[in-house]
Amino acid sequence: MKASTLVSLAILKANADILKKDYIENFVPIVAQCIKNHSEDVISTPEIQKSLKESFGLDLPQNVIIAILKRVSRAKYVRRERGVYYKNHDKIEELNFENIQIQLIEQYDKVIELMCSFCKERYDRILSTSDAESALSAYIEENQIAIVSAKASNSVVPHVEYPSNESKYLVAAFISYLQETKSPFFRFVENVVYGNMIANAVFLPDSNQSPVKFRDTAVYFDTTFILFAIGHAGEARQAPALELLKLLQNVDAKLYCFEHTLEEIRGVLYGCRQKIENGDLRDVHGATMLYFISQRSTSSDILLYISNLERDMKTLGIEVIKNPDYAEHEYVIDELELERVLNQPDEKYGITSYHNEAYRNPRALKRDVDSISAIMRLRRGKQSFYYEDCTAIFVTTNQRLNRISRELFYRDIQSDIIPSCQTDQAMTNIVWLKQPNASPDLPRKRIIADCYAAIQPSDRLIRAYYSEIEKLKLAGKISDEQYFTLRYDINVFRAIADQTLGIEEAFTEGTVDEILEFIRNNILREQKAEQEKVLQAKQEDLEAAYQKSAELMERLNESLRNETARKDRIAQRSDRIGSLFSNAIYWILFVSVCVATFFTFPWGLPDVSDSLPRYISTGFLFLLVILFLLSISNMMFGTRVLDIRDWIKNNITIVIKNLLLRIGG
Repeated sequence: MKASTLVSLAILKANADILKKDYIENFVPIVAQCIKNHSEDVISTPEIQKSLKESFGLDLPQNVIIAILKRVSRAKYVRRERGVYYKNHDKIEELNFENIQIQLIEQYDKVIELMCSFCKERYDRILSTSDAESALSAYIEENQIAIVSAKASNSVVPHVEYPSNESKYLVAAFISYLQETKSPFFRFVENVVYGNMIANAVFLPDSNQSPVKFRDTAVYFDTTFILFAIGHAGEARQAPALELLKLLQNVDAKLYCFEHTLEEIRGVLYGCRQKIENGDLRDVHGATMLYFISQRSTSSDILLYISNLERDMKTLGIEVIKNPDYAEHEYVIDELELERVLNQPDEKYGITSYHNEAYRNPRALKRDVDSISAIMRLRRGKQSFYYEDCTAIFVTTNQRLNRISRELFYRDIQSDIIPSCQTDQAMTNIVWLKQPNASPDLPRKRIIADCYAAIQPSDRLIRAYYSEIEKLKLAGKISDEQYFTLRYDINVFRAIADQTLGIEEAFTEGTVDEILEFIRNNILREQKAEQEKVLQAKQEDLEAAYQKSAELMERLNESLRNETARKDRIAQRSDRIGSLFSNAIYWILFVSVCVATFFTFPWGLPDVSDSLPRYISTGFLFLLVILFLLSISNMMFGTRVLDIRDWIKNNITIVIKNLLLRIGG
């Protein structure tokens, strides 16, 4: 069974979760499966390399495969005799790898199917399954991180071309859609990115998962990264920047920025303030400016950001430091040559550009050159194979600066030497690989940031858009209301990107009408969503009120039931007590009648006048009186002893019941 590269990366993530060992170990089950599928008993490194590429889409160098084979041997899947590896049939047949592979392939197929449906429904673009697979693979490849070498394409993921110019935008929009809708398939993409990050760890000098302190390394940041970290480009870009700072602080790295970087940050903010204050948006550029426009920030808002700048940097843990001097000339680079090359087209130097234009601001170019030059002077010629002891490194969001500085200063030395400049993405991956548990959500944040950046229109496209709406306004083709909407609506940038799919050449005069229609429809959707939200809130309030009423009624019924039960218990108890007393009196009366009758029977009783003291002392007179009264009552009112007993019982019961009710029963 052939698995795509993306499925294999997801498998690496699954292996990492199960094995919980170093990164080399994650490849052991995959290589073991290649050996299991191999028809020969003798295992050769080139054959494994070929099998990995054909069956799993993974491109590993032979020296890495040799290291993995040693682990495979320890797991008893192969045995080594005189330097040759042989398949261990009994052990390798126990390998149960296909199940997880099948599950992940099913997930992958569903993701590709969903992507094709999304592109058709959202953008009216029909993608074949193979085009969707190529586009997704190319996107992952483009956003992966070359960790060590600038000259060698150190990557587990083989190179894949985008099937069309618009494919990158479609993939980024699709992944953003998965994230926004909380689709379960976003987890598959997240696992692929996670697997890609840990896969590239095999190219590190030390691939063990053991954090090493950066006590001998100072990390300096560029302007854009600091603006991102402060939050002046949106939450999506801020999150991974903050993660990198946290990870570096965990390993005791010293965090700095040069004085000229601080001046440049102020200059960027002042420039944004001036353009917003003057309403001059025809020449806008940069993520920070676009963010301020989208948030409708005022000039006073930005002035407050400027006044809080140093406080914000201190909160981030970044200290401002002076540039090193030029006293030691042997460590001074040719700054003019670096400046000249940075201003030249990339194609002349065989460097792939991630920017479509050279530096628009000469001062920005000069400060980048100053930063690289300062790092080289701080290093004093030191060459290190480890980031932890490389003395100083410049972290930038500018991939072009990273590539060109590598090419110029590290062309003729060993490729594993740590360069003076590194991208923020690569630096994050490098530090994260040593402590993945410190930031388990980093892959997710990295995906969101990359997709957010990919679906933003380029600076050139934004300038073309603002220039076009100015022309339309002057020509009277759009009203003042339409002009205001097109200029300031918060959704305008996404509308530009959606209508052009990120392709600058796709922007025409008619695009403005499409954008206006998009904004109108979006406003209607927002209004409808707001109405639905209000109705939903009212429905929830009604349901909550009904639920509360039902709960109150239930509590009331429960109280009534409890009170009724309490009164029943009291009545039963009172009845028992009343019965006890009435029965006692009944039997007393019964005995009295019997005794009185016995003694009144005419069989030689003495005369009362003669024996009065004896009658009184024995109580017989009292009994006779009672008997007399009972006889009179019976004859006059029909009263029975049983009636007296019941009357006594009822009254005693009532008294007892009232007493118990008063004391709480």
